[in-house]
Order: sequence, then C-alpha cells, then structure tokens
Amino acid sequence: MKVFNEKDLEKIKKHSWDYDYTSPEDDGIKPLAETDAKIEITVPIIINGIAYTIGSLHGKVENDVFTPKWGIASKMEFQEIFVEDEEAEEQNYTDDIVCPYCGHAEGDSWECSDEEDEHECVNCGSIFSYQREVSVNYCSQPVKKAECIKVGDDYK
Repeated sequence: MKVFNEKDLEKIKKHSWDYDYTSPEDDGIKPLAETDAKIEITVPIIINGIAYTIGSLHGKVENDVFTPKWGIASKMEFQEIFVEDEEAEEQNYTDDIVCPYCGHAEGDSWECSDEEDEHECVNCGSIFSYQREVSVNYCSQPVKKAECIKVGDDYK
C-alpha cells in the first residue's frame, strides 16, 4: 500500500475524494512510503521518524474484502508522544476537546456526551477522558436611556 502526504495534495488543491479510479501519483505526487503492513484509518503510523494518522484509504473490494491500494496521511500535532514515546499531557481549558496523544481537536465537541467517560480519538484511536466545564457570561446592550428630572439653577 502507498501512503501519500495530505499536505502534498493541498499544494495542488486536491482532496482524497478527487481520485475515483486514479491516485495522487497520476498528478506527480510521490508517496511518503510503501508498505505491506495492514494499515487502518486512525491507526498511527511512523514514517521516517514522523508520526502520521491515516485519514482515508482507497482500494478495491473483492469477495466482500476491502484491500487498500493507497491512503492519505496527516502529520500529527504532538510528534513526541508516538515518535519519542513521551508521556501525554493534560490539555486544559481548550475551546474543543483535544486528544492529549495526537493533538487532534474534536471540531464538534459540543455534540460529545456530558458524562465523564472514556473517549476514543477519531484521529489516532487513543483513549482518553475529558471534562466539560461550562461558564456563563452576559453581554448587555443599550436600548433606551431613562428620562431624568433636572433640578437646580443650571436647569430650567
């Protein structure tokens, strides 16, 4: 299976879905790597010392079995966790749920459960927990100033 870098596709303004019966090689893009390993979406892969996740796979189905021919890889935000085997750190007070292993921000965090349970990262497949902290803020806008009574020699 050939693995292509998502950034290379972005340079030519293409996406994985632009290739029905072709591959990025048809546009002159060279693969990052070629492997016989069984690669699945969300399984981290290290290529030449850089950690990636596979976001899409393309291939064919024969006898109800999918065989990938090529895939698109995205470089992980947090390289040191997978490449150097460092410990993941808590991600505190972020606008979205952020995976402490790969750095992926869950774009639809508001749709996730309110229960403090385990969560599987859609990007790297790691398991982590999260807590939702809700704060209430108020905004006020002027509508109509109250009339006032003016008293004194300066006001007539």
